[in-house]
Amino acid sequence: SYLQEQAEILRQHIPEIADPERGEKLKGDLMQVGMDYGFTAEEMAHVSDARYVRALNDARKYRQLVAKRAQAQQKGEKARPVVKAGVKRPANASQVKQAKTAQSRMRKTGSVDDVTNFLLS
Repeated sequence: SYLQEQAEILRQHIPEIADPERGEKLKGDLMQVGMDYGFTAEEMAHVSDARYVRALNDARKYRQLVAKRAQAQQKGEKARPVVKAGVKRPANASQVKQAKTAQSRMRKTGSVDDVTNFLLS
């Protein structure tokens, strides 16, 4: 009766474990996580407390999350930097110098051509 009670608790907290298809894979993953923590296969086979299985399931989910985060970081390193729409690119030194000379020429002469050159620079 104790084992049936623990199995029911597991079905409430981890409903995938009762699914015939996903349940077998989940059980295998839980066994692997337990072995990664140093438990033997025999120890894992004799676990009868639902709390241990829930803790192993949380450890399994955490490991999957960490693995996905590492993959996302690697993928993000390869990505090009995001450029926002409407943001000017930083000007290089020669463009800045040309703009300043056009502005000073425009202020000195005030001619239409110098104003146009300043606005287009």
